[in-house]
Amino acid sequence: MITNMTIENAKNGDNLAFIECHRSVEGIIISSIKRTGLPLDDETRQAGYIACWEACINFDAKFGAKFSTYFYWRLRKELSDLIKKSSLPYITIANEDLENITNNTFETYKEDPAYNASERDKEITRMRIEGYRLHEISDKFSLSKERIRQISNKNINRFAL
Repeated sequence: MITNMTIENAKNGDNLAFIECHRSVEGIIISSIKRTGLPLDDETRQAGYIACWEACINFDAKFGAKFSTYFYWRLRKELSDLIKKSSLPYITIANEDLENITNNTFETYKEDPAYNASERDKEITRMRIEGYRLHEISDKFSLSKERIRQISNKNINRFAL
């Protein structure tokens, strides 16, 4: 359990106090990263570190919140920003090239007897290849963004483009 004195010391530049704050919320960082589906790598851990730093600097016990609660909301903001930054980038491809890529990919689907995906899965994969965003596809099919990602990755990995 972290004390208000430790937080104040971290706010005033005491590195050991900040390290103690960070260690006290490290479990929250790891579980939150796993819950978002992001990889547990240096970039996501850095987001946790930044959230902890911001929480230490801006936390005010006078408002009655616990440090861990305040930190959790800072962490959610950082992870949300990270997810927005890591979304599928738009790639500029000429229309003729896109048609060729798409047609060749689906010809490969038809020729492979082991591939028996549903029409919905084929449509999801086609939309991802064409650059639709996860939320657009998930809204259309009433599925979660994570499920859309799983379906499209499975099909794209099966037939590496």
